[in-house]
Amino acid sequence: MATTCEGNPLFEDWYLDSGCSNHMNGHKERLINFDSSRKTNVRHADSRNLALEGIGDIAIKMKDGKNALIDKVLYVPGMKYNLLSIGKLIEKGFSVTM
Repeated sequence: MATTCEGNPLFEDWYLDSGCSNHMNGHKERLINFDSSRKTNVRHADSRNLALEGIGDIAIKMKDGKNALIDKVLYVPGMKYNLLSIGKLIEKGFSVTM
């Protein structure tokens, strides 16, 4: 699913997370179809609460060169890492092998 680049790794890299309930991203400029009306707080595993400032979609280039649209990605400013929810990926028909 995720690819890396020579640029800022925190901007481009995505981590598969089996514990998060939603996809999360700290970079608004990557989101398409952005809806800023969705605002609330997101509680992380370390008990921190971060502000959710909207929701959008992200196109991710896969290893085969095709793009996959990951929808309903939460925009959480201040996130240090981009997270892909394994549960949400499976719900959408992706397969995850570890």
